[in-house]
Amino acid sequence: METKRKDVTKEDVERWTALWEKHWESGDYKPWHEVQEVPSQGRSRKITGVKSGRTHHLLSDAEYYVFLLLEYEGSVIEIYEQFPLMPLSKTVQIASERGLKPPKYRHRTIKDESTEKRAPLPNKIMSTDFLVKVDRNGEEVWVAIPVKTKSGIDASTDKNKSVLQKLEVERQYWLDRGVECKCMVKEDINKDLIFNLKWF
Repeated sequence: METKRKDVTKEDVERWTALWEKHWESGDYKPWHEVQEVPSQGRSRKITGVKSGRTHHLLSDAEYYVFLLLEYEGSVIEIYEQFPLMPLSKTVQIASERGLKPPKYRHRTIKDESTEKRAPLPNKIMSTDFLVKVDRNGEEVWVAIPVKTKSGIDASTDKNKSVLQKLEVERQYWLDRGVECKCMVKEDINKDLIFNLKWF
């Protein structure tokens, strides 16, 4: 997910991380990415959750559909969207072990780059679209849910190479923590069901 965070410094990442951890520990959850931080394509939404009572930041139609399914699924106890994969060193390690380049923050566009000396950009904090707590026969378990579209994970196109690589890092991150990771694809979701849930 590309965001408006550009020309980020190591100090920025450390500050954001400390602030997020402070909110998490206090029980005041804040998603790692919020709607206003993502380039608008007319598909992002802020929705007050029935289960949580807080505002959820959903960055695409696909995330909105999955959120509706989770919100009205009786076994789902808690829903956390845009959940960061921390510590950063863990995702960097997983990527390195697979010979992959960890994602980095981007530079802002500068017309005359010859007059601007740029500092190296830090590695990016990755996030999972949804982390949910589920009741399975009286036992509470966590499930991580990346949300994609079929076109977004089509392995036959070169532009999706980095997406698939990041998805593998994400999967391994949660596997190492004993958390089930299940990717949901927008096109596989029953559209009639979504229509009814939206109406309800």
